[in-house]
Amino acid sequence: MACLTPVTTGATGRFLSEVLTGDVYVLGRSLHYLVVVGAQLVGMAVGGVLIVWLGPEWTVLVTAGGHLLAALISRLFLPYTEVVGADGSIVRKTLRGNAALVATPELIKLIMVQCLPAGYLAAAGSLVIPYAGQRAFSPAETGPVLAAISVGMLIGDLVIGPVCTPATRERLVLPLLLVMGAPSIALVLDPPYPAVLAVYVITGIGPRRTFGCHRWVIERSPARLTGYRRLTTRYERTAHHVAAFLTLAAALTCYKKHTT
Repeated sequence: MACLTPVTTGATGRFLSEVLTGDVYVLGRSLHYLVVVGAQLVGMAVGGVLIVWLGPEWTVLVTAGGHLLAALISRLFLPYTEVVGADGSIVRKTLRGNAALVATPELIKLIMVQCLPAGYLAAAGSLVIPYAGQRAFSPAETGPVLAAISVGMLIGDLVIGPVCTPATRERLVLPLLLVMGAPSIALVLDPPYPAVLAVYVITGIGPRRTFGCHRWVIERSPARLTGYRRLTTRYERTAHHVAAFLTLAAALTCYKKHTT
């Protein structure tokens, strides 16, 4: 699953970037995350019932069947887009694209801002079970703690995406980075159970800092600049910026025509 998940994630990101432009892209990602997290919460509840009813082995088998059903639905009902690998190997194109991204210093910093802090969330999530065991939480108490991070993500999708303005989302990047790691420090004090739930809910809101980073990544990505994609995404805040890049694109087009 860890090897295959990036394939579906990349395909989803490409599809959204093609059909949505500007700040609507951010809102589309917010809606996408909302659906994913909602499905995750429902899946946790259903999985808990199945484990009690069928046992862990049969639950894993049902989960595998669910993945096959999702693949069938994707194959039959999702719209087709242009075939990416028509002009060469998608693996080679991916490696070349990654090399271009790594060669862009500003973009590397943004990628680190988006990816490295996920370790905060992974650390917090990985400590739920041992922490619950140390605090002698019952299974009924441990379950809500496990779901608390997803609840925080759901809150972030509902508030930070649709409600906040683009400028506010960008100003929230640093505070949300701190929210991902700082609340867990309070667990050292062995707070009461409601406070533990609150800590994990607040921690779950932090990953939605990515909503404030989307414009920065789009504006600096070489892949967006190739073929004048920056004009396609229309992510500039002011009209004269759009006009400037339109003029630059026209000049480059004329130069290419002249040299050939």
